Amino acid sequence: MRYKILFLLIAVIFLIIPLNLRAEEPPLVIEGPEILIIKDSTIGVNFNLNLSPQYREAIKKGLTKEFNIYIDLFRHWNVWPDEFIKGKKYVRTFSIDPIKKEFIGGSFDGKVYLYKRFKGPESLIDWFLRFDNAYETTLEGLEPGRYYIKITVESKKSGLSSLISNILIILPVHEVKVEKNSPFLLWDGKTLKVER
Repeated sequence: MRYKILFLLIAVIFLIIPLNLRAEEPPLVIEGPEILIIKDSTIGVNFNLNLSPQYREAIKKGLTKEFNIYIDLFRHWNVWPDEFIKGKKYVRTFSIDPIKKEFIGGSFDGKVYLYKRFKGPESLIDWFLRFDNAYETTLEGLEPGRYYIKITVESKKSGLSSLISNILIILPVHEVKVEKNSPFLLWDGKTLKVER
């Protein structure tokens, strides 16, 4: 009897969790980040996102989505885990208004909410994927060492309630989660160099 229950439990788990054995093209790729040294200790960060053709078609057909974009400064340690210093979070959304035939994009950076309307999907996608001067920070006051910028883009699955994801912790919560690190920034306390 015990083996039957165990077998039934394993079968239910495999039915709930979708097994994706084939390698697919990721729906989102981070291009960059490009680090600009503005002053001796101040940096600016630019980067772009690139969507797969399938994801672009889904947006054109009316996909509504919210993405969280994290731009974080970390200090690199050789032995210990890397140390989070500071960061910025963007929340970008896109949707379609079928009555007015407009594409709507929103961006919130923690202070300012930007709401834009677009005539076509291509202009929405171009705006949504570009992050020019997305983050500006200074390393003034930080200890000398090796630092880097980490960009994380994530989007939660739609239709999956938080209660189910909390109970079944083995279910993946994110539909898309992509991370990319910049080259190391060498900070000696006075000057800053980008390690190539």
